Amino acid sequence: MRLFTNKSLLSKAKFMWKTLVVLLLSALLFLPTPVLALNYNGTVQSYVSNAKVELDGVLTAIKKLPNLSYENGKTTLAEIDSKLQKIKTDAGKNTADFQKLSNEVEKEYVYLLDNINKVYSKQEYLKKQARDKRREALIQFGLPQQFWNMVDLDKPGSLAFVLGVSEGVSESDPAFLIQKELNQLESSLRTVKENQTKLEGDKDRLANAILVANKLSKFSDNLEKRVNGAREKFSNVKDYADVLQSFSDPDILNEISELNQMVANLTKDI
Repeated sequence: MRLFTNKSLLSKAKFMWKTLVVLLLSALLFLPTPVLALNYNGTVQSYVSNAKVELDGVLTAIKKLPNLSYENGKTTLAEIDSKLQKIKTDAGKNTADFQKLSNEVEKEYVYLLDNINKVYSKQEYLKKQARDKRREALIQFGLPQQFWNMVDLDKPGSLAFVLGVSEGVSESDPAFLIQKELNQLESSLRTVKENQTKLEGDKDRLANAILVANKLSKFSDNLEKRVNGAREKFSNVKDYADVLQSFSDPDILNEISELNQMVANLTKDI
């Protein structure tokens, strides 16, 4: 009985489990909760919608130009220029911010994968330890061979059943002490599996967050480039207006129409 009354294996299991708990808690505490809440459809569509609202304001101002006097048109041109500049500046900032977010989440993702692998390793360690305990108990108690096939080395409770039937043991017998130790191992294993499920879910949400951040960064970058093109056309409109002193002259109407189309297409297929 000395093998099973010795506390060293149990102490080692408890130490390993406490270490894992600290590790898992640390991992979960540092997960970026706002990032985990990101979802592709909601976040991307919301961002695109906001950009379109700002661009609609620009389009509304452009469509007014042909009906405005030269002086009023110049004021509206200044408003259009200011709005386009703001959209461009915001897009540039968002490109950098979302790329930074993507990089940070990628690091969290790698960190999380490492912790998931540790959970898998801990799970296998506990399973093996439980199997070894049951196997050692069969040998220690000298059970007849016919009882061995009744013990599933991977099934909780099977050893207690066989020992109880074959030995008629009471709670003071070593068999129950062994089973108590096994129960603690199996409880630890269940907790590991629960954390495994939680971490797997976080892994999927982080992967989604990376996708969202990358999409938004690309969208912002493309938007900034397209706004630059629209501002070049805007400069043409401004130059024509300065020369013609009018926003209704046939020569400038074509430039205004092209500017209107460029702004309308800023978020198309982006």
